[in-house]
Amino acid sequence: MVVQHNPAGDVVNAAIGPGGWNRTAAGVVRDLRMDELSALRLENAVFFPTQLKSLVRNMRVDGSDKIADHSTWVVTGEMDLLPLVKLYFDRDSGYLVGLQWEQQSYFCCHVYREEFSDFKVVGGGIRQPMTWRINGPRQTITEYRMDAVELNGIEDAKFAKPSTNRASN
Repeated sequence: MVVQHNPAGDVVNAAIGPGGWNRTAAGVVRDLRMDELSALRLENAVFFPTQLKSLVRNMRVDGSDKIADHSTWVVTGEMDLLPLVKLYFDRDSGYLVGLQWEQQSYFCCHVYREEFSDFKVVGGGIRQPMTWRINGPRQTITEYRMDAVELNGIEDAKFAKPSTNRASN
């Protein structure tokens, strides 16, 4: 589950079992499409990188690239509904500093790219990025900065899809 606290209200994306849901800041709730669910699971794997091995198939080192001031190894692979996934690992630290995927649409294949920086130690010695830069087809580069990360801090009941479309508090 990812909760974004915005001035207009919280936006929630949750994956549970084989499905997932989204609640907008206006309180509208809907099921995630399967490609959105795949992308959410891929994004969440940034916090649990060992999941990458089970999510991304046919991984192979496919060259090198630069992300900000990081020289990276590029690992490519695929998921059922994301035909091309690229993982960018810093050559020196081994940190996952970038993620890119293609998402099919009726017109073409949209490319999403995220870059991670400002790694901090959280919950039990795990290094997590506190800054994300996201670029996608419907947004220009957006930067998110996290103040805190809570691992396993969400009660199971919060993953249940809300039953009504109500305005958020």
